[in-house]
Amino acid sequence: MAEEVTVTTDPQEGRMGSCLLWFIWGVSLSFTTILALVMMALLSVSVALNVYLSWQLAGLEVSITRRGDNQLEMPVSIPTTFLVGVPTQTPASAPISSASTPAPLSTGAPVAAAPANSELMAQYATLAAIATQSAASAPLNNSAAPVQINPPIAQPVASSPTPQVLPPSGSAAAPIPVISPTAIPPAVAIGEPAIEREAAIQEAGGAQSDSEAPAEAAAAGSREGSSTDVQAEALSAPASSSNSYELVPLAGEKDKRPAAEHGDLNLALREPEVIDEEPVLKDVGAGVDPGAPNLGAVFSGEIVHTYAVHNWDWGCNCKGDLIKDGHAILVGLKTTPGEPVFIPPTGSPIFGGNIYAVVLYASEDSLTFAYTRDGTVAQGYAIHYQGLHVDPNLLAKYNEAKGNDVVGLTLDTPVGVAASDELLVAVRDKGTFMDSRSINDWWK
Repeated sequence: MAEEVTVTTDPQEGRMGSCLLWFIWGVSLSFTTILALVMMALLSVSVALNVYLSWQLAGLEVSITRRGDNQLEMPVSIPTTFLVGVPTQTPASAPISSASTPAPLSTGAPVAAAPANSELMAQYATLAAIATQSAASAPLNNSAAPVQINPPIAQPVASSPTPQVLPPSGSAAAPIPVISPTAIPPAVAIGEPAIEREAAIQEAGGAQSDSEAPAEAAAAGSREGSSTDVQAEALSAPASSSNSYELVPLAGEKDKRPAAEHGDLNLALREPEVIDEEPVLKDVGAGVDPGAPNLGAVFSGEIVHTYAVHNWDWGCNCKGDLIKDGHAILVGLKTTPGEPVFIPPTGSPIFGGNIYAVVLYASEDSLTFAYTRDGTVAQGYAIHYQGLHVDPNLLAKYNEAKGNDVVGLTLDTPVGVAASDELLVAVRDKGTFMDSRSINDWWK
């Protein structure tokens, strides 16, 4: 009988293999679990980011207006709610040549009002910059008019009608201000409305009614070649006036330096001097800004003399050298003694629907006014008048103003009367003296 052989295995070998298998499976499970947690965290962050961006973009509603000037217009004050429109574009029906300006096209459907906030305006400014850059790079013969982004338009208030200024209809057309009724009584006694001014000049040779104010009668007498006594009466300042003016608040603050000693407000401190520059309106190559003050709407454009002013040394608060750069040109415009003087109209009012400018400095024969409520000539447009009799009621209201209140100016109320046959006018843009002869900038 053969011997039976029994084979036995070492139990340690089986346990080692089982432990190794469990170890590998545990590592794999741990790695998979960690990876799943990381992916879930990333997914949660992505969902939260999308929800936040959706919430932010939910209030982004802009109004897109296509205008021929391609300029960005920012509101003076931001309303609490906006009435916005869905932008659409309609291609121009006729081809546009390189010498013509694309016609403004704009349509929009009103949607819900959106609250004003700084993030919304920041997003609007970004869109405006992109649209302006695209319009500037577009070819001139493109059939589509350039796009302009305007800020959201505030809901109109029925109780405050806004005067409008008609845009120029041609290269030689001067916009005529269209004045809506206001709560201020109409100007009387010191001069005629701005709309009738040109007709009054053309009818200067006609006889004046005995019921008219002394200043008007004296002006008519000078135009008819009357005696020296009548001319002397025209040069005298009016003692009284029936015009009324109101105080409006500044959006900024007044300069601490007294206005009479301020080289940017009192033009007389810079001592304008007559210079040898051509006394005619001319094309200086500047572009047309429809928001610029239109001197052609209130003056005939006949220039008597050209002037330059001195620089201002703020260290000593005194005048410096005469500016001779060929660009800072003031003009002496031909006027009739005693005729009313109005402010040039601009594209839109800056306060209350009828206030287009505010007085920064006034004296008996000088006036400085700005087309913003910043309290300085360093922002926007500003104009100096020198050589007029400032309206006594305006001067009284100016001296009465306290704190940050200033006198507001409308288009249909004169600021004074001409003191002689010449009125000195200076135009400034953000503090810089401009060439007041530029026909494209100030006279169309």
